Amino acid sequence: MCLYRVTDLVEFLSGGWELARDIIDADGVPSGTFTGIGEFTARQSLLCYHESGLLSLGGEPSPAERSLRYLPERPEYCTVWFDDGHFFHDLRLDTGQWTVGHPCRQDHYRGVFEAFDSDSWRQSWHVSGPTKTYSLITRYTRLPDV
Repeated sequence: MCLYRVTDLVEFLSGGWELARDIIDADGVPSGTFTGIGEFTARQSLLCYHESGLLSLGGEPSPAERSLRYLPERPEYCTVWFDDGHFFHDLRLDTGQWTVGHPCRQDHYRGVFEAFDSDSWRQSWHVSGPTKTYSLITRYTRLPDV
């Protein structure tokens, strides 16, 4: 699949996204899903992200949500922060792809971000360590403006 160069992250990310996330165990077996809506909203100098939806881990789906803060440093580059103010990773998609790492106690998260066109992108996280080993693959599709 061809990659899409994003030169303005705020413009690209802003708005609503339908998302579908697969949770895959270390042995490659799907173990769960998350489906929902993600919304990027500009507030002062931040791009605030909030997602909500249904998480299914083998039983009845249950509501789940999370929030992140994107701080644009330049049009093509931003830093991403957890809602509690701790740094998560940086992001740049001017080549259409970006790879990051994030330590979490003894585990390591490796993220790959790929933009495919102005209305779709993917985020993949591969987690490895003594306490966790799994992958999260999330596909984002832009929701139409209402």
